[in-house]
Amino acid sequence: MALSRIETILRYIGANVRRLREERGWSQAELGEKAGTNRRTIQQLELADADGNPGLRLLITISGLFRVELTDLFAPATFERRDAGRPPSKK
Repeated sequence: MALSRIETILRYIGANVRRLREERGWSQAELGEKAGTNRRTIQQLELADADGNPGLRLLITISGLFRVELTDLFAPATFERRDAGRPPSKK
């Protein structure tokens, strides 16, 4: 089944946020605190959870924390679908 355009973009955002967060060694809780939100919101964002559709204000804040352009969060990204609470697979 093909993803809708919105689902695809939300997955790109989630994958880019996760990659940038992990590159900095931040936990979801740390990013949430820095962004003025909580771990659950960051988790939903990274998982492209439809209920966790990020607001523009949050995305602007996150892009500023990572020192990247807002559009960088929307850039095509490879994403690995992970279940909540599961560590990344070892390669």
